[in-house]
Amino acid sequence: MKGFIHKSIFMLLNYLKIAFRHFAGHKMFSLINILCLSVGITFCLIIGIYIHIEKRVNSGLKDLDRQYVLKSIWKNANTAPESTTVGPLAKRLKEQYPGLVENYYRYVDLNTVVSAGSNFIRQNVALADTDLVSMYGFSLLSGNPSRAFRDNHSAVISESLANRLFGNADVIDKIIDVEAHNSSKQRFTISAVLKDQPHNTIMDLNGGGQYNLFLPISCDSLFGQSDAANDWSNVFVASFVKLKPHAKIRQVSKALRQLILANTSDEIKHNLTVTPEGLKMYHLTENNGTIKKIIFALILIAAFILLMAVINFVNINIGLSSYRLKEIGLRKIFGTNRTQLIFQHLIESVLLTAAAALISVFLYEVFRPVFNSVLNTTLIPFYKLGARELIFFLAFIFLVGISAGAYPAFILSAIKLTNAVKGKIEESGSRINLRKLLLILQFTVAIVVFAGALIVSNQVKYYFKKDLGYNKDQVLIISSIPAKWDSLGIVQMEGARDQFLQIPGIKSASLSSNILDGKPTGSASLIPKFTNGKKIICPIVAADRNFAAVYGIHIKEGAFFSDNYIPGQVVLNESAERALGLESATGQNFSEVAGVPLKVTGVVHDFNISSLHDKIQPIAIMHIRDLGFYNYLSVKLATSNIHQAITAIQNKCRELYPGIPFEYFFMNDKFQSLYKSDMQLQRASVIATVLNLVIVFLGVVGIISLAIFKRRKEIAVRKVLGADTRRILLLFIKEYGAAMLIANIIAWPLARFITASWLQTYAYRAEPSVSPFIIAGLVTFAAIVAIIIIQCYKVAVYNPVGSLRAD
Repeated sequence: MKGFIHKSIFMLLNYLKIAFRHFAGHKMFSLINILCLSVGITFCLIIGIYIHIEKRVNSGLKDLDRQYVLKSIWKNANTAPESTTVGPLAKRLKEQYPGLVENYYRYVDLNTVVSAGSNFIRQNVALADTDLVSMYGFSLLSGNPSRAFRDNHSAVISESLANRLFGNADVIDKIIDVEAHNSSKQRFTISAVLKDQPHNTIMDLNGGGQYNLFLPISCDSLFGQSDAANDWSNVFVASFVKLKPHAKIRQVSKALRQLILANTSDEIKHNLTVTPEGLKMYHLTENNGTIKKIIFALILIAAFILLMAVINFVNINIGLSSYRLKEIGLRKIFGTNRTQLIFQHLIESVLLTAAAALISVFLYEVFRPVFNSVLNTTLIPFYKLGARELIFFLAFIFLVGISAGAYPAFILSAIKLTNAVKGKIEESGSRINLRKLLLILQFTVAIVVFAGALIVSNQVKYYFKKDLGYNKDQVLIISSIPAKWDSLGIVQMEGARDQFLQIPGIKSASLSSNILDGKPTGSASLIPKFTNGKKIICPIVAADRNFAAVYGIHIKEGAFFSDNYIPGQVVLNESAERALGLESATGQNFSEVAGVPLKVTGVVHDFNISSLHDKIQPIAIMHIRDLGFYNYLSVKLATSNIHQAITAIQNKCRELYPGIPFEYFFMNDKFQSLYKSDMQLQRASVIATVLNLVIVFLGVVGIISLAIFKRRKEIAVRKVLGADTRRILLLFIKEYGAAMLIANIIAWPLARFITASWLQTYAYRAEPSVSPFIIAGLVTFAAIVAIIIIQCYKVAVYNPVGSLRAD
């Protein structure tokens, strides 16, 4: 046994010695292989860790396999968001089906001002059920995990918010004030402090930012929520359930359906289906599977890049094979068997891949901040990876090394002894064809990725060039206005709005419940009072008479509310008018909404209230006095001195609303946030294109260098027989130009199919064009021709006598 070990060690050392000797003898080609593999491995490492992070969202939740969110599927998609459902549903499910449900959790979203002494902060607040901490196993810095809320005037606060308000996290029994309905302040006593949690669905259901303050849901009426937890007509409550260990999803879905049929109105029960969706995968599938789509695209890109590197490795090693034939022949004469030869070549391949992996770790750390920005994440430093991740990485490196070296190892080891000694490979034609096939595959993938990146960029540019039906430029949104939602408060806020119009550089100002950054959070049924009218359910926006002027929305007919307030006015968009089956809706009457009978005063041209992923839907706009609430003050600027205007607006806010922090953003920035994932994909595709081309061009450099070296005598003979430099260059350009032509023929329809499938996810998309394919093909071809000319020129002008004398 001891002798076997010594022999094995000796053989391994011998293999390593031969490998290093081979690397030293072909430094340039070894360097090309290492660089290409390191680029591919780096990108795969980045994408792998990104996927690992995204899949671990929610992993810290207690009993994750039994945690579900109640997802609403509406026949009329305009009714309400998928992420919320009927208020009492989760609680009633637990009460009536205790054999299926162990616990439940609900919350209502609120954005308001939280203060402690002289510190004021606007926060996302969750009016939540009190089992928040115990149901999900969140860690507390202080407080009782089983009874985080002591009573209806308790508050659970995050560690970070405690530090911002009080300067430390030792805040149990301290008092905070929360701005409530009609700008009154409600006092709450802090009963628990949550440790800051990694991103999870419970604290950020829709990507709007983590909640840092939790108040009892029983307090919802204080904040104008109308007893959301017990109202079967309220469909805007985020709801979660924890199932019993052996509960079946179909049983829970059936129970949910029975509860909806028994307790909701005809309008809801015939329109709504509620299904439990597991929190384990929810982060990946929410928002039409945005994260899942990005992950799939990045995996595809990473696979392409790594494939390019492996193809380079195989092509260069096939090209170098003739230099090793005599070595293989001699080793066979001295008794080396095929298995040992295979092992030798695989060791060399794994060693090169290991060297590339070391470089890739360095590159990962260098480019990690760049990809943090591109992917909107925080990639884990390599040294912080766990044992499981490191083992997976090492296994991945080993697999890449084996894959890259497999073909040369098995082909060279199978050469007959007589041919090896003579330095010949039988069936050389098939070997040459394989190299050409691999080269065509490389060019094809490079063109597909290049063209794909151009098409993605064109689509993103299209977002910002398309006429949206409104003007988002120089619209400043103030989100920190007080919630004075009674009739007197709204009139006062309209007076405050008019004071902003006195500031130089402000063209118009408007109070509204929504801005144009997605689907409105409320909806209603429009029931016509005229003959043959069609009932529709559509989103409702609360706005004042200036809304159209601020956003540049064009009036098709009638007026956007009267100058003097008249109850019951409503403005429709063209899509709503068509859905009602009308040629002209102005002057038509509808049944009551929010207790007010409606009459259409005007129709506006369609505008995109949500992203271009979705078609324009029917919209109804009612007056803020009728609906009784607003959330934003939108200000249209008409000045080049933006900084001066913002300062003047801030001073006016401090004058009107002392003690409330001034918070604002621009509509242009909010518009860009609608396409955050698309811009991430665009930046990633640009990087992938560059990396792909770098790998392909490095491979071409290596392959052409080998071809020139092997054909130097042929080139010399051609020069002796009268061929000039131009003809010798054309000889190589024709050879690789044919491969490029075939690659384009394959790549164009393939890229068209892939990008067309991706574009189908958008209701509005850029017109298809052949230009991305032409640009990708021409740029790639021009670069490869430049490489050929640079590589060949020196040999083409070299004195042929030296080449003819060479061995």
